[in-house]
Amino acid sequence: MMERVSPPVRKFAAIGLLVAAVFAVVNFVVEPVARRVAHVDSEIAAKRGVLGHLGALVRAADEARAAGKHSESLLSQAVFLSGESETVQLSNLQSELLGIAEQEGIRPQSSRTVGASQREGLDVIGLQMALQIDMENLQRFIHRIEARRPVLIIDGLAITRAHSPSAENDAAERLLQIDMRVLTLVPSANRGLQ
Repeated sequence: MMERVSPPVRKFAAIGLLVAAVFAVVNFVVEPVARRVAHVDSEIAAKRGVLGHLGALVRAADEARAAGKHSESLLSQAVFLSGESETVQLSNLQSELLGIAEQEGIRPQSSRTVGASQREGLDVIGLQMALQIDMENLQRFIHRIEARRPVLIIDGLAITRAHSPSAENDAAERLLQIDMRVLTLVPSANRGLQ
């Protein structure tokens, strides 16, 4: 039957069959494979995005843990007086207070340590001081004590007029006799067990 058809028609039919075969291969083989590859690519991209988010969360959690430890350390440094033993802590407290007094030009008459005790579940140590000072310097001295880190707390303050033998000048009359007790927090020995 093909022999009866003219050669140009045969060529045209062959080209038509070739086009139909190529169309069939593209429609039924190449396009489904391409769609599947595109779908797999989009799934891989989505999973990479999720993996990136999870990695960021892990890094953020590590950074948060490190920041938490750092803030606990800073809080501990800001709140608690340093020192390995009560004696060292009391010495550090005395140095802190005498340094503040010296910066304000105050010379304490006496000072004695107040041993460790517990107040409202917190371990505290303290220093009892006696000094003569005028009201302005007392205000600055108290402000510097309470603004200091580690936390220093004025627990007791008794103010009386100083009895000066040389009450002739005005400055001597303005002097006040100050008895004060300053406490500070120290780390509890069993704080790690809580």
